[in-house]
Amino acid sequence: ANVVIDGRTHPTSNFFISIGESGERKSAVDKQALKPHYDFQEELRITYKEEIKVYNRESEAYKKAKDDALKKIKGYDENLRALEKLGDEPESPFLPFVISEEPTYEGLVKSLEQGQPSQGLFSDEGGRFIGGHGMNSENALKTAAGLSGLWDGKPISRMRAGDGSSLLVGRRLSLHLMVQPNIAQMMLSNKMLMEQGLLSRCLCVYPKSTAGTRKYESIDLTDSQAMRTYRDKISEILHTPYNTGNTPNELLPKQVELDTGAKHIWQLFHDKVEEQLSEHGDLSTIKGFGNKAPEHALRLATALAGFDAPEISNFSRISSRYIRNSTILIQYYLNEQLR
Repeated sequence: ANVVIDGRTHPTSNFFISIGESGERKSAVDKQALKPHYDFQEELRITYKEEIKVYNRESEAYKKAKDDALKKIKGYDENLRALEKLGDEPESPFLPFVISEEPTYEGLVKSLEQGQPSQGLFSDEGGRFIGGHGMNSENALKTAAGLSGLWDGKPISRMRAGDGSSLLVGRRLSLHLMVQPNIAQMMLSNKMLMEQGLLSRCLCVYPKSTAGTRKYESIDLTDSQAMRTYRDKISEILHTPYNTGNTPNELLPKQVELDTGAKHIWQLFHDKVEEQLSEHGDLSTIKGFGNKAPEHALRLATALAGFDAPEISNFSRISSRYIRNSTILIQYYLNEQLR
């Protein structure tokens, strides 16, 4: 979806960074939160295995028919008519990945080009991505700029001598990196990342450790009503067909608007944040993130409202309840940035 306010359109994907020491149960929590996503990806993988077999057979048959047709005739016009009669080449099925953990930017773009149009860069060991090839000294600026462009919803332009040029539109990326404090320090103090703007696009938290208070409880999360409800809803959303354009992996996002009450609350929040961005204001030391706080609130409100919508495909309005909750959340993220 896109959230639209006074003619300005914003994608609703979000980027998150969660900081916690080793042993804080980051992986255990992430495993539960992403179970329906991995289940969905496994469904896609099984389907892809069968579809690629069919495609390979059809592709070989097409190549043989094309060679045979062109051998029998000569001349441009005759070849052209033969190729028109033969029709288009078979199209390869889309790659099944909806989650990646440590891609290069080029690999991510290739996945969005040849695979699912909406994907997540999710890692419970974010240090592997931050310390990987895509974020080394030679590639960090390119990767950061590329990720920022995806957050903004910009088309992806690729011009390469080797594999041709392309312009990808209608793609979406969400991001969540879980990192340890020493890795977070490297990332959050990186002057280039601060000036480039990637960090201001991320909602960052560093919660207080709960170590020493986590007494064992005999709870089976697979039998928990709350977890079943959550997983069923996520699965329903994942299985809802995308609204697409000329190609099945080119999104045409639904346009979602705020109702009158929600817009009033958001405008009050916008103006309050703006006042605090002045030279001696409370947010003057985090202007980059503060400038984007109102947009973050719009994105989160749309995600919250979309999750609760009885039918995600018919979702089109955001009520004041959701914008109120999202501004409370963004105030928390503002406090975390200051801290």
